[in-house]
Amino acid sequence: MSWEWIVGWVALLVIGASVSRILRRAVWAFAVVAGLLLLLHWNEDPGEAATGFAVLGGGLVAMRPMRRLMMGLVG
Repeated sequence: MSWEWIVGWVALLVIGASVSRILRRAVWAFAVVAGLLLLLHWNEDPGEAATGFAVLGGGLVAMRPMRRLMMGLVG
């Protein structure tokens, strides 16, 4: 999996999680599992794993502003 795929999937997940409460809770479980898998991947390709960590962390930080933006536009 290349870094483009990692960035794309995390972005889609964050957008979905900003709308749904169930998805928002699932994102935290996904983040824990993905973080553990990225730690394992670190031995093979540290640059790609670091990119995954950065995108995952950025996505988690962006969830609240995205939710407020989406609910402000929709609700």
